Amino acid sequence: MLRYAELHAKTNFSFLEGASHPDELVAQARALGYSALAITDRNSLAGVVRAHGAAKEAGIKLIVGAEITPLDAPPVVLLATDRAAYGRLCRLITKGRRAAPKGECRLTMEDVAEHAEGLIALIGAGGWGLGAGVNTSSADRASILQFPTSNLQPLTSNLSPPQSPAPSPQSLFPGRCYLLAELHHGPDDDGKLDRLAATAKSLGIPLVAAGDVHYHVPARQDLCDVLAATRHGVTVAELGARRFANAERHLKPLDELARRYAKYPDALARTIEIADRCTFSLDELRYEYPLELAPPGETPLAYLTRLTWEGARTRYGDDVPERVRRLLEHELQLIAELRYEPYFLTVWDLVRFARSRGILCQGRGSAANSAVCFVLGITSVDPSRIDVLFERFVSRERNEAPDIDVDFEHERREEVLQYLYEKYGRERAGLTAVTITYRPRSAIRDVGRALGFGAEIIGKLAKSLDRHGGDVADVLEQRCREVGLLPGRLGDCGSNEERVGTFLTQRAQRFRRGRGEDREEEELLTPDDNSSVPPCFRVSEDGSALSSATSAQPSASSALKNNQLNSAQTAADVHQLIRLTLELLSFPRHLSQHVGGMVMTRGPLCELAPIENAAMADRTVIEWNKDDLDELGILKVDVLALGMLTAIRKCFALVEQSTGRALSLATVPAEDTAVYDMICRADTMGVFQIESRAQMSMLPRLKPRCFYDLVIEVAIVRPGPIQGDMVHPYLRRRAGEEPVEYPSDAIREVLEKTLGVPLFQEQAMRLAVVAAGFTPGEADQLRRAMGAWRRTGVIERFREKLLCGMTERGLSPEFAERVFKQIQGFGEYGFPESHAASFALLVYVSAWLKCYYPAAFAAAVINSQPMGFYAPAQLIRDAIGHGVEVLPADVNKSDWDCTLEPIKTSNGSGKIETRRHGDTEGGNEECKMKNEKWNAGNPSIFHSSFCILPSSDSLRASVSPRFDFESAIRLGFRLVVGLPRIVVDAVVAARKSGAFRSFDDFVRRTGLGQAALKRLAEADAFRSLGLDRREALWLALGKEKKARPLPLFDALEATDVGDGDRSPEALPEITDEEQVIADYLTGGLSLRAHPISFHRERLAALGVVTAAALAAAENDSRVRVAGLVLLRQRPATAKGITFVTLEDETGTANLVVHPGVWQRFHAVAHRSAAVIARGKLESRSGVIHVIVERLDDLPRQLAELRVQSRDFR
Repeated sequence: MLRYAELHAKTNFSFLEGASHPDELVAQARALGYSALAITDRNSLAGVVRAHGAAKEAGIKLIVGAEITPLDAPPVVLLATDRAAYGRLCRLITKGRRAAPKGECRLTMEDVAEHAEGLIALIGAGGWGLGAGVNTSSADRASILQFPTSNLQPLTSNLSPPQSPAPSPQSLFPGRCYLLAELHHGPDDDGKLDRLAATAKSLGIPLVAAGDVHYHVPARQDLCDVLAATRHGVTVAELGARRFANAERHLKPLDELARRYAKYPDALARTIEIADRCTFSLDELRYEYPLELAPPGETPLAYLTRLTWEGARTRYGDDVPERVRRLLEHELQLIAELRYEPYFLTVWDLVRFARSRGILCQGRGSAANSAVCFVLGITSVDPSRIDVLFERFVSRERNEAPDIDVDFEHERREEVLQYLYEKYGRERAGLTAVTITYRPRSAIRDVGRALGFGAEIIGKLAKSLDRHGGDVADVLEQRCREVGLLPGRLGDCGSNEERVGTFLTQRAQRFRRGRGEDREEEELLTPDDNSSVPPCFRVSEDGSALSSATSAQPSASSALKNNQLNSAQTAADVHQLIRLTLELLSFPRHLSQHVGGMVMTRGPLCELAPIENAAMADRTVIEWNKDDLDELGILKVDVLALGMLTAIRKCFALVEQSTGRALSLATVPAEDTAVYDMICRADTMGVFQIESRAQMSMLPRLKPRCFYDLVIEVAIVRPGPIQGDMVHPYLRRRAGEEPVEYPSDAIREVLEKTLGVPLFQEQAMRLAVVAAGFTPGEADQLRRAMGAWRRTGVIERFREKLLCGMTERGLSPEFAERVFKQIQGFGEYGFPESHAASFALLVYVSAWLKCYYPAAFAAAVINSQPMGFYAPAQLIRDAIGHGVEVLPADVNKSDWDCTLEPIKTSNGSGKIETRRHGDTEGGNEECKMKNEKWNAGNPSIFHSSFCILPSSDSLRASVSPRFDFESAIRLGFRLVVGLPRIVVDAVVAARKSGAFRSFDDFVRRTGLGQAALKRLAEADAFRSLGLDRREALWLALGKEKKARPLPLFDALEATDVGDGDRSPEALPEITDEEQVIADYLTGGLSLRAHPISFHRERLAALGVVTAAALAAAENDSRVRVAGLVLLRQRPATAKGITFVTLEDETGTANLVVHPGVWQRFHAVAHRSAAVIARGKLESRSGVIHVIVERLDDLPRQLAELRVQSRDFR
């Protein structure tokens, strides 16, 4: 029986080259009876861990290697024989990646020579001077070189020519160099093989068979062509010699290999010889954590133990609770056993560094189950007041590393990352990679371009695909029909009668320039012409305003006017487009950087995995993602960014600047009645974690009245509890509508605080322990297995143990099945209680700030964008609704960020007081009673300098809820579209010498160019100089540079316009509607009015009511509501339902769009910025929704506003 090992195979981690996943190649090699498989991706080891896991499962040997492409020599396949050789291969790739921009590799044969020891080299004959008698046709060269020389020219242009001839491969790899014989059913395979054998014999290099494999089965050749076309930037038809001549780059059956190499069986036998020489396995990698954090003379364990008990005394004083003492001893013992003490020290060091810099941070996730993490100050959840389950974080049975997530302010997280790079060095620290994969939009674009479809039709098709999943095959075919690629009926997008676009007679034109934030800053300093100005700003040469365009706008459906096949493509072409798009989905496109997962090692990280440059400056990334690290047991620290921490710090600063009151996380009063009143009203826009549609709908039903209620609120609106049918039973029991029963006292102890319903992962795990006899580690394995329940057989062994264990302990089969369903619902989706508690702390702090300092809070959240669910426009409207005055951006008042300006008001008695909502603050006896079990009777939730939320009793004497100042928000220039910070800095710097007196004074002192002046004028930022938009724009256009002169302004060049010598008094005033439209175009919001308000009369004639009027409408009545689309959200647990929020001049309306309606009105639902919705009103527990039956597009005038919805899964 023939034995064979494939030694040259690329996966799809040879980006845009390999056309099969690693596991597909492994499975096919196993099915064909191969003895081993080498993964040799181009200049990369990114796919080897996935192949390693698949090979272990399949029982086939994996050889680790890479195809290296030196700039001064043909490609060479290098295979690692042992651990040391593997380390040198990693170093070699790292050197090439670090010497080149992201995604590229820059190596020479000299570099290869420096790392050659222990590596086996497989070379082709062409290009090495070895192929005197070898056919080197274009097809053969493509096989050997993979890429034409022209592709290497940009990389080699800066290289000096070699000073001496390159060394031969035989001399670089003595006894480890083989000549590749790769046959692909060419016209002269037998002759080519004879010539290769003769060359190998004459040079003393053994001949070895290989396949230059690019895919596992021949059917992937079409996809391989698409990838090649994308790589080269051409269509498949234009590939020419760069396209493989046939579909032979697949794994071949053994009998076919035996026939092809019948004359040279030794070439096949040598594959096994080489496989036997390659003894290295990724299982040999031993991760070692850095040791330098321990002081000289003290072991890491001793140091961690000392820090732990010192932290315990800081947290609790000298009298550490006995329960906490036992927890600490247990955790330290397990940490020592598993040798994780350096990991804990590293995270402690990060938190210590951040706090020394005044950076807010907080640990979360399963790490909050650790008492050690709490006393070290990493997390904020006190184990004496919550039932922590350390095995949820670390256990003997878990074959994976612990994972500590620490959130840092998102604007200062970079300081922490750079601290790690500085401390450990680039060779020992790197960010984890993220594999960016093809999704429907990107896949259809690349496949469409490669197959030669027109850019316009493919762009339209891609835009029609939403990001919410569903059956991609069905959706693709439907969208192809809609855009005219396939014959069929278009979806109904609404009748003309119901389109309010017909009543509009005027509309504002969109700027013809691109979106400002995407342009280069230098472009703002160059001249532009009048055509870039919207009509509401535009002036003619005689100074009069140009009239706005008037034309009826086409409907969304009429835009899809061609419902016939493109003449260049057939139906078969379209179906090939769909097939290849589906094949390409989930393929890796390139590597990116993880949001914060950092790996540090004791030895060189670059010998563990290759390191490359990130796209972001001063960052380096290893080639493996978090799943790869978990597979190999490599620890990472998640240095995460959280926008709310930034917003809270900025809010504290604004409060101190405006009132003199210094706040910190430790001094925010706890259990404030007014805060919970606000939360129960779902008045939570901008509040951390409870501002989403689902959370706002839940708040009036759950009615949180204490801190532990917030813990539940954070956890209950999650896929786990929803899928496990836990939400409604809990709400019914909370409302007294359903009895609470416990089958046993042990189960009561686990579930009593959540009314008999398991809402947290820890509870699900404890149920398995107390009700079915699981060990804690087995319970965690059960939790993880639930996440893979679709894999046949994975869960059954746990299910049987769980059900049998409960029935053996006297529990009913019905109860056992219900518990199993609830645990199954969690999978990977449920929150740990400790994690929910960590988040609940920030929920309360942010809610308290919104309640008592609405101006500072709104300004801080806007200044921390991007974050949260809502855009600045909605945050501003919400602040105004809370009585906050908001002032427009102005060159004499505004900075980059939004700021606060104090406004004193009198109550008529001469006393100054503030206009404040919910102006009460204090203890809540009901809350104290409900929290008693969780807080264990302690006066505050936390005690130490790391504490959050001390009780209001402890601060009541020093903290007053009444303030001396009401603060108005002054909008910052960060909200002006396309205005770079450098321009704003110039304005602020010039203003330090005094307010600007005139436009000319502003221009002279700031030195800004004409484009920047236009941006400021369009933003209406010169009001303090007595200039409206059109007047300011007139003057800005007068500053046109001589490089592009406008004759109209020739006389203006010698005139001091600021002194009034040339006044734009003749310019007509802008209408109110034009002002609002201009506001939205330049800043995404308006302080004057809402765009919908100008069309209220016409909307009312169509039966459209305001959002505010929905509260008075009858339940189940049919209503119509219109507004701008603020957000679209389709949670994974919503069964395809999309939740849409509309905004009009009176408030917001919540829409529920079922899948059928979404698909019927897809063009409107998916893309329109403003819509009319018709449907049935549903009101429950004070929460109002409109169950949508029809969607229609609002006028193009509104659709063209700069309003971009925030869409979420």
